[in-house]
Amino acid sequence: MTQRTHDTRRDTRDSTRRTYLKASGALLAGGFLAGCTGGTDGGGSTAETTDAGSDSTADSTATAGATTTDAEQSTGDLPSLSDEAVEYLSNAQSYDGDGVADYTGQSELSVENGAGTRGMAFDPAAIAVDAGTTVTWEWTGRGGEHDVVAVDGTFESELVDSATKTFSYTFETAGEFLYNCSEHEDKGMKGVVVVV
Repeated sequence: MTQRTHDTRRDTRDSTRRTYLKASGALLAGGFLAGCTGGTDGGGSTAETTDAGSDSTADSTATAGATTTDAEQSTGDLPSLSDEAVEYLSNAQSYDGDGVADYTGQSELSVENGAGTRGMAFDPAAIAVDAGTTVTWEWTGRGGEHDVVAVDGTFESELVDSATKTFSYTFETAGEFLYNCSEHEDKGMKGVVVVV
């Protein structure tokens, strides 16, 4: 029977790494909380709804904002979701709990409205964007009538059953914005956008 020898170098590396990760996490959390507790600066955001099948366009202005499409998952430089957002997304159709899709650095992006096999999801469900980013929700035509409604009332699109509809919103204010489809929220059609 062979006896294992204990590698103290490995224990030291692991201990140092754990200490570094704990300290980094604390610094990131502190920086995120400091940015979120300052309130709003009163900056305006813009929403626009269009239908590719018609010539109509509706514009509106609101304060704050939220939402999105394809990116990488957050690995540390982006804020994590608040407990409220994690709870809100706990039954969201396209959110698997793997963090926030990183769309920072992009001025525009799109999110599918009516994604998934039953058309009852936003994809991606959780995204991070920079202030000033325009998010466009694109209707897929699946799952019946859908809209995009901010929980805090910041923005709201029309309720539409169409594969040609889009709704755009420009997020000017940092924060975390929860949204849903008012017709299918109970089925998990929810999302969140974190504006950094």
